[in-house]
Amino acid sequence: MLILFAGTQLSAQDIEQYRWKNRLVLLLTDHPEDQALQKQLKVFESNLEGLKERKLEIIHLCPDQIRIWDPAADILSKSDGQIYQKYRSKSTSFEMVLIGLDGGEKLRTASPISLDRLFAVIDAMPMRRWELDDK
Repeated sequence: MLILFAGTQLSAQDIEQYRWKNRLVLLLTDHPEDQALQKQLKVFESNLEGLKERKLEIIHLCPDQIRIWDPAADILSKSDGQIYQKYRSKSTSFEMVLIGLDGGEKLRTASPISLDRLFAVIDAMPMRRWELDDK
């Protein structure tokens, strides 16, 4: 299912709505068919429960669009490119940035990573340890 919000523009402020609610994985590519992106999404599909448990939202950013990824329902919006430019730092075709609950950058990589590595980084965060202790 694809939900398209025609004419809607998202800005960097819209990313702020996730602070203290969700951790973000920002996947930055020049185009939506990037091979590294497709590989990373397949990795994410292998453990949806683990993503949900860690309060992860997956957001794919291209220069002119934003896609909030969910295997059940993609949400595609237009973008003025500000969010993409804010987080893009390399001249590679793929970049992944992990943003913590506090809005700070926790991990940046130019290649797809395993869920084991991603979960290890998240599980070592103080807020995540607090979440686990609180269960």
